[in-house]
Amino acid sequence: MFRGRPIWEVDCRPWGRTLKQLGEPTRRRFTSQAEALAWCQELIVARRIGRKVASPEAAVSAFIDRYLRSCDRSHMAPSTVRVYGYVLNKSFVPFMRKIGCDYLDQLSTAQVDEYRQFLAATMAPRTVRTWMAILLSAFNWGVKLKLFSSNPVKGLVPPQPKPGRRALTDAERKRIVTETEMRDIWLAYLLTGLRAFELGEMPVDRVRVDTPGAHLVVHGKGSKERIVYLQGEAIEHFRKLVDAARARGDEMLTPFRTATLQTKWRKERERLGLPSDITIHTFRHTYGTFMAYRDLVGTQRAMGHSNVQTTMGYVHRDDRMIREASEQWSAALHTDAQVDGTESVSAPDKAIQGGAE
Repeated sequence: MFRGRPIWEVDCRPWGRTLKQLGEPTRRRFTSQAEALAWCQELIVARRIGRKVASPEAAVSAFIDRYLRSCDRSHMAPSTVRVYGYVLNKSFVPFMRKIGCDYLDQLSTAQVDEYRQFLAATMAPRTVRTWMAILLSAFNWGVKLKLFSSNPVKGLVPPQPKPGRRALTDAERKRIVTETEMRDIWLAYLLTGLRAFELGEMPVDRVRVDTPGAHLVVHGKGSKERIVYLQGEAIEHFRKLVDAARARGDEMLTPFRTATLQTKWRKERERLGLPSDITIHTFRHTYGTFMAYRDLVGTQRAMGHSNVQTTMGYVHRDDRMIREASEQWSAALHTDAQVDGTESVSAPDKAIQGGAE
């Protein structure tokens, strides 16, 4: 396409002046235009952090802005991106200025640990762990792009326990749908596998139970929209929730929002004496385990995962479900083997019959 000429000269000339300021050659050969542009962008960010072009404030700001854009492109929820931006811009950057550190690549582990102690003086341990995890993620991203040689946050963030990463047992599930005061809402989570906020923030008009192919229109992480189909009892259950919302004069499906629902669940869990690791997210794991044994790809779409490996993280070993899936498969093959209402004789049966004769 370029007849052997460097792609840099043809498509990347607007970057030439900046490259000269950086002391980099403006004549380079690349296999594609995308490779050339990616190299240039990474170089400029790296050199800004390396104090050759931008002021300290501009260098740090360029890194944080680019990191937040990468979070947004990875379909992170906008509210989560805003939290990341607040932690980095409103908390960590002012602390850097306070201790006299101008550039991110100058930070030491001791200085980052000082920031952790600064947070611990005014925050709950769980909040400190969350904020430090955000910082760890940002530096990991910089190391991955070779903007930093090492991550000064590494080793300062203890592994965060993630409760709810298991499926309910039969006994737990039965108690939840029969003995809890808000059983209608908890059953809705179990029937659909929705995230806590997806049901807690769902308007009534996204519940389509009076049309052929009853379904929910779900807005998930990163504002991604998906369809969750309803079958059998689930249709009647959600119709009842819709009728209750309209009777309240409420535009939202549930009477409480996400944070309140989580508080309500904790109280119900304590009242029933259920294990403390059961959260609303456990309902999603239970749904994923049950459904994936029957249709993994369909479960992936219903749960809103872009990668089936993410769905596999919700599938927990359940011998009973394995037996049921095996029985269903055997029954399907048995039905296929019937011809004109008579069963075909399998090879082992023929051998037994032949031996009897």
